[in-house]
Amino acid sequence: MPDSYSAADAARLLGVSERRVRQLIAEGRLPAERTAAGRLRLPQAVVHAARRDRGSASGSSSGNALDVEALASAVATAVTAALGQQLALSRQAESQATSAFLEERAARLAAEAEAAELRARLAEAVEATGSAAGRKWRRRFRRAPEAVSANA
Repeated sequence: MPDSYSAADAARLLGVSERRVRQLIAEGRLPAERTAAGRLRLPQAVVHAARRDRGSASGSSSGNALDVEALASAVATAVTAALGQQLALSRQAESQATSAFLEERAARLAAEAEAAELRARLAEAVEATGSAAGRKWRRRFRRAPEAVSANA
């Protein structure tokens, strides 16, 4: 039986002995099924309902009684809040990384444009001088400005 408790687990949750759980089953006050191995299994919903009834009837006088439903709700609320905070932090980090990337890309493109302009000015200066030194510089900077931006 899925979502069920053994008699010992039910006894622990209800705050009674396993023998008392077996008595309640025998009296018909707690439904249970036997497994193929002959062990008793009680539905979780029934055990939790009996526990709530037991707690409200006794005025929750037992100091160690635990409201499973309230605990589950509190855990779900805390987990949801933590996941929400994690999502907000992830979005903020993604936004900052994207901004940094775009700034670096813009700086790279500006530097490439400046390099292309300087190459063109150098080529013009070399053409204007026509000297041996100019030919040396021309060989050194043979690469066309278009090739630089194609590598980007």
